[in-house]
Amino acid sequence: MAREDLHFRLRIPESLKEQVEKASLENRRSMTAEIIARLEASFEAPQELASPYEALIQKILDSVETNMKSRMDTMFEDLLGSDSEQSAVKKRRE
Repeated sequence: MAREDLHFRLRIPESLKEQVEKASLENRRSMTAEIIARLEASFEAPQELASPYEALIQKILDSVETNMKSRMDTMFEDLLGSDSEQSAVKKRRE
């Protein structure tokens, strides 16, 4: 680390300090280097990873939407009866 780097005092829980210390030993670097590496990695991570459940939630919503459209089509078919009436209603809905 260059001498021009900013000195920064930080208060963290003892348990977190112990985790950083353990990781720094495993990665064979100083605690400062470990913290910097982890901070840099967090800023480089793609935004999609910010919410690991986002893709799953979207998939569920898409499935619900598809299911609801299918159920609505079935309901309209039951209500209307004839194919020509069904086609007219479907065209208006789209």
